[in-house]
Amino acid sequence: MKVEQLVALAKEQGAGHYSMGGSSMSDTLNTVEHAEDAQEGSVAWFRGYVDGRRPLYARAYVVSRQDQRRLEDRIGIRRTATLLVMPDNPRRFMAEVTSMFRRPGSLVSGTAYVDPRAALNIDAQNYFDYNGRWAHFPPAGSVCIEDDVTVGPFATIVRGSCGLTTIGKGSRIGQHVNVGHDVRIGQRCLIIAGTIIAGWARIDDDVKVYAGARIKNGVHIGEGATIGMGAIVTQDVPPGETVPPGETWAGVPARPV
Repeated sequence: MKVEQLVALAKEQGAGHYSMGGSSMSDTLNTVEHAEDAQEGSVAWFRGYVDGRRPLYARAYVVSRQDQRRLEDRIGIRRTATLLVMPDNPRRFMAEVTSMFRRPGSLVSGTAYVDPRAALNIDAQNYFDYNGRWAHFPPAGSVCIEDDVTVGPFATIVRGSCGLTTIGKGSRIGQHVNVGHDVRIGQRCLIIAGTIIAGWARIDDDVKVYAGARIKNGVHIGEGATIGMGAIVTQDVPPGETVPPGETWAGVPARPV
């Protein structure tokens, strides 16, 4: 797919577009990725759930009007990219884009253990309103299970909508844990039985999440943090080193205790 074809598709839905840094309409787009992972030749959906520490390299970005300035600031004047600015929520447009870039199956390290009763790479319950009916968002992503990961029985790891749902090296995923689409779990994390992690959440290295916790979509949990049993996490949690020793986020909604 060429950038010009993507632009034409976006215009049909009322999007505006412009180029930064001399991006060419004849450039080829090979895949759809998370914004923080995208390389040259990718189209990325820029959302509020983007890791602010990583540079952005995608050739084209789909962005809502309210996030446009944030994206421009992140890209900077030296980057080359085409921006497709959607007048409303870009979910419907991204559903059309992802349907063109389907990925293969799960990527599971040979040193990982996945219980045969676990479910990997299933489609998310990811829907959007399309002319008064619920339409399914076709995922273009997959699942990546890194080295020395354990996934327990009846756990569910949902495939990414635009990139990878990732379980980092050395992490442990307990039984009946649900890891939503596009979630990133870092290295050496401990996710105990019955936890639900909603889509686009980011969990940094060495985080402990105890049984039955619920983590809202898009929440970022900082390195070394501890989430207590049954906690309902609705906001970002700072790294463990920034709170008093032994402090845990617990309760409904979760707060430091």
